[in-house]
Amino acid sequence: MKPVIEKVFSQIDFSFSTEYVEVNNFSSKWHYHDKVEIILIIDTSGTGYVGESIVPFSGDTLSLIGSGVPHAWLNDHRYSKKNSSLLAKAIVLKFEDDFLGEKFLALPGMKSIVDLLKIHSKRGMFIEGNDKGEIKNFLINIMETSNDFERVILLVKILRIIAESNSITYLSAKKYEVPSKSSDNERLDKVFHYVVENYHQKIELKTIADLASLSPSGFCKYFKKRTLKTFSRFLNEYRIGHACRMIIDGHHSMSEVCYLTGFNQMSNFYKQFHAVHKISPLKYRERF
Repeated sequence: MKPVIEKVFSQIDFSFSTEYVEVNNFSSKWHYHDKVEIILIIDTSGTGYVGESIVPFSGDTLSLIGSGVPHAWLNDHRYSKKNSSLLAKAIVLKFEDDFLGEKFLALPGMKSIVDLLKIHSKRGMFIEGNDKGEIKNFLINIMETSNDFERVILLVKILRIIAESNSITYLSAKKYEVPSKSSDNERLDKVFHYVVENYHQKIELKTIADLASLSPSGFCKYFKKRTLKTFSRFLNEYRIGHACRMIIDGHHSMSEVCYLTGFNQMSNFYKQFHAVHKISPLKYRERF
C-alpha cells in the first residue's frame, strides 16, 4: 500500500505544532509526513496501522512515530454509527527531527535523543509504564502554556524519557524512510475502511479485490507487496485485536467473542489467536 503524503504546517510563533483532537471518530487515511509525531490517545479504542504492523489501541495509549513512517488510526465501527455519542480524543505533537538545530544536536549529551529521532522512531513505538504517566503530564503542560521556550524544554524532557526508557514496544519490524512517491495512495484505504465496518461478518476476497480494482490474484500479490503480509493474516489480526478488547472487558463468553469478531469456528478462532499472541484466549483472559 502506498500511503498518502500529509503536509504538516508549523504553527506561527511556535517551534513545533500541537493539537487537541476531539472528533466523532478517528478515520485517518493511510499516510506519512516529514515530521516526528507524538500522539496521546485519550478515552477511545480502535486499531492502529504502523508500518507493516496492526495494533489495537485504547484510552491512554502513547506512541511516537518517526518521519516517513506510514500509519493510520481507525476507531471501532461503533464510533461511526449514526447518532453515536462516543468521542475520540487525542493530543498530537508534530516536529522536525532536527528542530533543535544541528549544533545543539551534535552535543555529546544529545546522542540518545538523536538516535531516537533518526533511528529508533523509524519503527514506531508505544511507551508504557511509569514513563507514560510522566510524559502525559508534560504533554498537558505543553498544551497549557503559550511560552515557546517552556514548550521546547518540555519536549526535550519528553524525548529524553523516551530515549532512556525500558518500557518501549516497537510497532514495526523494519525501519521506514520517507517514501519516494504515492501514485496509487487511495487504493487500499478503501479496503481498510471496509474491514473496519465489516470485520464481524464474512468478507469475500472478490469483494475486497473489486474495491481495489484488481483481480483476486492480483490483489493478493499487491497487498502482500505493500504490507508485507497476506490479506487473510491482516484480517485475522484485526479481528483478534477486537477479540482482545472483548476478552478484557469480560462481558462476553469465549464463544460469543469468537462469532462477534467474524470467526465462524471456535477451533479457527483459537488457532488464529495463538498465532498472534502465542497463548490461548483463556490464558489471555487470566492475565487480566
